[in-house]
Amino acid sequence: MISFNKITITGHITEDMIIKMTQNRFLIGTFGICYNEVKKIGEEFKTTPHFFQVKVFGDKVDYIKDRVKKGVYCLVSGKLLTERYTNHNGVEVIKVVLQAEDLSFEDKRQTQARKIQTLQEIQERKTQIIDNKKLGESIKLPQVSSQEELPIIDVDSMPF
Repeated sequence: MISFNKITITGHITEDMIIKMTQNRFLIGTFGICYNEVKKIGEEFKTTPHFFQVKVFGDKVDYIKDRVKKGVYCLVSGKLLTERYTNHNGVEVIKVVLQAEDLSFEDKRQTQARKIQTLQEIQERKTQIIDNKKLGESIKLPQVSSQEELPIIDVDSMPF
């Protein structure tokens, strides 16, 4: 029987990545991610946060180490792994972690700044158009080509 283990989560990173190295100099990076599940109950919306531990292995750790910062919005795609260990009290702990295969980052503050800049540019352009109309200047729109300038294509000579 074929099994399938793939998960994709988007959310905010909850802590900077902790990097460890094995004796064989293999890198392991660990960080947390939280996504908020929003449910409508009656007329109200209820938000429930869900926290996951993400593990990154090998060269990916070195590649993303500067981008994994608390608060950064992240898309993580990978597979679920089960880790078992005995804690210092002698109790066996079973934990599910997400092994990252693909990651994408976006700082919400930068995104918000881009949106604000774009909105300001749109507002400035609207103001400029209104000012031009007040001054009696006309706004020149691109001219549409006349029929004579368009090439004539013989449909019957097309190969398809």
